[in-house]
Amino acid sequence: MYRPTIYIQNNRKNCYAPIADISRSWAGNTPPKFTHDLQENPDVAFLKAGTIEELLALLPTLLQLHTEKIPILLLCDHQGHLAELTAELNISFASTSIDSATASGILYGILQRQDELSILRSKVGLISTLRTTLQDDIDQLNSDLSSAATLQKEFMSSDGEPVHGIYFNTLWRPTGVVSGDMYDITKLDDDHISFFIADAIGHGMQGAMLAMAITKALEGCRTDHNGNYKEPSEVLDILNNSILDRNGSTARFATAMYGVINCKKRTMTIAGAGHPPALWINGTNTAKLLESEGPLLGIFSDAIFPQSTVKLESNDRIILYSDGFEDVLELGSKKTDLPPYLQVMFDIGCEHDNIVDGISTILDRQNDHHDDLTMLCLHVGTLVSKIAA
Repeated sequence: MYRPTIYIQNNRKNCYAPIADISRSWAGNTPPKFTHDLQENPDVAFLKAGTIEELLALLPTLLQLHTEKIPILLLCDHQGHLAELTAELNISFASTSIDSATASGILYGILQRQDELSILRSKVGLISTLRTTLQDDIDQLNSDLSSAATLQKEFMSSDGEPVHGIYFNTLWRPTGVVSGDMYDITKLDDDHISFFIADAIGHGMQGAMLAMAITKALEGCRTDHNGNYKEPSEVLDILNNSILDRNGSTARFATAMYGVINCKKRTMTIAGAGHPPALWINGTNTAKLLESEGPLLGIFSDAIFPQSTVKLESNDRIILYSDGFEDVLELGSKKTDLPPYLQVMFDIGCEHDNIVDGISTILDRQNDHHDDLTMLCLHVGTLVSKIAA
């Protein structure tokens, strides 16, 4: 059991005499011990100054106690011109005429307050340490997420050069640092381009990990071992089985669209897996929807992903996009047969040469978006090379 130490003056004239009475009145389980030596690191000091002269003589001791952060109980009736100075020394004052029981209670209270302050300081120190550790962890997590976002973006193809006048513009805006959306545009040979867009169900790291897994699986299934490109329906079937093979106790799903364009013959074969319909704006600014007829990836092992082939003409534009645009593109568009967000896309497609830039301008004015946003815009330009007769 800890026994507190009380410093008292080594001067019988100024020493508060009834030490035994203070011990007998002590509220704690263990009575204090008394010392005249500051080297013993006392817990509290108990002093008396009956006159201004005695208080003045005590000043060196009071200053030393204050420096060493030892609380003081001083019996003093008159401070005179020293009042301003002693007020800065954090001294507890009491009358020289108080009884020993009252003095004992004050000293015990001071020690209890010191114990509480020590506990509070300890807690504050612990909280400060935890805060620093937590901030370090947060900084490391942000750094890891930033690296993951950079890696994720590098795994997705860039827009690339036009092939026979056909090219893509892209938009990729995660709701956080990483995204559950991904896209891919790959030149298969001198005449063919493949394109892919997918939206993994979920956000943040969970969605991003599934998107990365899909990206990796796509790398091995665009072409066969002879280098011949595979049909879109076959590619989606392979991706579907790849997700199903890796599903554990938690099911994972994704929507997707995959297509192959013969840029010389101007034909496009496309298949979908539960993805929002693509918006086709032809050269005369007429809208048509290319529906996604297959189920989501990662649900059915016997899923079928129907594909269709369409003929492309100069100045056609086809917009493929992920879920989420319906919440950010409802800017008072006029009532038409198209949903409001598709009408906004259509209007921008009719007014801008670069649809993605037009969409980006609108998104820049939005405060935030609650879903990952990805868009591929296929532009069909003038066929620059003629097929040999």
